[in-house]
Amino acid sequence: MELADEAWRARTGSSKSSAPWQHQHKSRVAIITGGANGIGDATVRHFVAHGAQVVIADVQDELGSHLARELQRDFSSPTAARYVHCDVTAEPDVAAALDVAHSIAGHVDVVFSNAGILGALGPLDQTDVAELERTMHVNLRGHFLALKHAARVMKPRAAGSIILTGSVAGIVGGLSPHAYAMCKAGVIGLVRSSAVELREFGIRVNVISPDAIPTKFLSTALETMGDLPVTAEKVVEIVKKNSLLPNRPLCALDIANAALFLAGDESGYVSGHNLVVDASNTVTKPAIMHTWFTTYAPMLQEAGKRGLT
Repeated sequence: MELADEAWRARTGSSKSSAPWQHQHKSRVAIITGGANGIGDATVRHFVAHGAQVVIADVQDELGSHLARELQRDFSSPTAARYVHCDVTAEPDVAAALDVAHSIAGHVDVVFSNAGILGALGPLDQTDVAELERTMHVNLRGHFLALKHAARVMKPRAAGSIILTGSVAGIVGGLSPHAYAMCKAGVIGLVRSSAVELREFGIRVNVISPDAIPTKFLSTALETMGDLPVTAEKVVEIVKKNSLLPNRPLCALDIANAALFLAGDESGYVSGHNLVVDASNTVTKPAIMHTWFTTYAPMLQEAGKRGLT
């Protein structure tokens, strides 16, 4: 998987180069849950490249620690990134992770609640309730806990941006398993409700709803199933083939860019918003996405069993 990792980083646009927003984010502290791979990995790298100090919160200790060390080395800064173990279903873990972020500079500017799993699968009459509850704990309760403790540390400063990861599955039916869709719809509702409460404290709350992304979620699942060669290029090829934009698949960097926008001053009056990143898929009948999901259902089923993110 090493070659795939290298190709993956090239695809996601990981870079040490400076950018227009670098000075804006230089003094900012961000925490990203589910930050060890996929969307989280791309966003951690993007935020650090733009000058932020980032706390990577995840349960994948080896991946998260390696990413933190890599960014510390690449940016010649011991404070560029740090890793903290965080199970988003456990409130003490979430509280502790936010406290670690707060201890860096006495404030937390950005909380990106991104951790999630595919979760419970099957038709309604065959869905395992225990798996349903586990899915809700990670994909809905986890976001609530992140919001709760983000509000705790941001209120005294009367400023901050909280971002949650949603999905097009929370907007249009038939794009995912029922439990996943239910949670993502709940996340969108939670963002709207929280934005109203927290606006008087100067805290903005938004959600990003992506379409299908060729992340390591898919690579690992394909490897497990043994159906296709496991390379980053192959996964990109699959999604590219079904992309709504010619020769332009959605990638993790697109979500990182959306998160950077919502974290910055350019979105200073944006709150309670669902930023859909889907090339207009949910504007019309999403037949392409439905075909994609149906075609790769066995692979997604295995991913759900393993709880991959």
